[in-house]
Amino acid sequence: MKNTLLILTTLLAFGACFLAGRWSMNLGGTSVTSVVPGVSPDTFESNESLRLSVPREPEALVTLPFTSAADFLQAAKAITDRCSAEWKQLLARLDKSDTEKLYLELTTEYSLDHSESFAAVALLQSLAKHRPDRAWQLADETPNDDCRRFAMSAVMREWAKQNPGAAWKKIQEHDNDDPSTKHWLMTAFLGEIAKTDPQRGIEIIRNISPEYDIYKWDGVEGFFATYASENLEAAKKLASTLGEPHRLHALAGIATKLAATDPAAALALLDKYPPKQWENLFFAGRSIIQSWMEKDMPAALAALENMDNRTAVEYMTRSAMEKWSETDFDAALAYTMQLGNPSTAMSILHNLAFNTTHHEAVFKAIVEKLANSTNRPGELQTIIAN
Repeated sequence: MKNTLLILTTLLAFGACFLAGRWSMNLGGTSVTSVVPGVSPDTFESNESLRLSVPREPEALVTLPFTSAADFLQAAKAITDRCSAEWKQLLARLDKSDTEKLYLELTTEYSLDHSESFAAVALLQSLAKHRPDRAWQLADETPNDDCRRFAMSAVMREWAKQNPGAAWKKIQEHDNDDPSTKHWLMTAFLGEIAKTDPQRGIEIIRNISPEYDIYKWDGVEGFFATYASENLEAAKKLASTLGEPHRLHALAGIATKLAATDPAAALALLDKYPPKQWENLFFAGRSIIQSWMEKDMPAALAALENMDNRTAVEYMTRSAMEKWSETDFDAALAYTMQLGNPSTAMSILHNLAFNTTHHEAVFKAIVEKLANSTNRPGELQTIIAN
């Protein structure tokens, strides 16, 4: 009898410990029974809202995998800053989740609007850390074209980190894809290996055909912008070893990066190029002058007024006025109206008409400019051409 009682006592004690461990589900020091009484472990585990409602240590949240696409989407939509610690924590949870299952659920049950598209891309990028081939296949099959491009570029970035040779081979297999997709893939690949394997990147860049292809050159500019953020002087030296037009796009990438800290130096990299080349430097020039306008508007405007390259001046003045009009439309319009070059002024007015809400004021300015013009056919042609 005494032995029987001892055995029963031991079993009861073991059972109590088991149930306590099963039902308490200690998450960062918080038990489910003390916070959500009457909720079973299975219900708690399958309900994201309940799990998020339980107070716990911050690191405990990272250990919980997502169990459904709806749970993940709810958590993803709640975070607006994709650079925040909360978003990084969410990505850490994805690493512990069945991301392929979540992705298939998401694409089956939702239409992939902007926020849902962002969630789909995050799922595939997480899957690419472990199974890049499968992530690529799913990305390529994404029904929404915009989401497909974003997803493929995200997978490509992850793949380039792990195995740049295989990633580059995959890009070459997609050489007949639409130009926009090629742009995303080249930019993603070259931007990533600029940090990890710049020598491979420069070998690929040297072999790009000199015929102008904006989608390929955009990737070159992205490569040098990233490389310049790692080592500015090394990027400049590397760019100097390239022939044209490779060097032009390398310097454009460096200038785009340099614009944030030293726009005058950035402009000096490109100022030597003749007017006909500036149609290929529009985005670099835009970055330079808009950054400069934010830092020192008088200096930026003075630099434009002192440039001899009229094509560069027109491109950058248009971008400068667009930026200025965001904070002081009247001042930007007044500056435009006093410009000595009527063609430049008309080009800027056209741009403001499409990029601001002050349509009536801009159209009145256009009429005034035409009324005072000695070259109305030429200025009308400028409006039509733009």
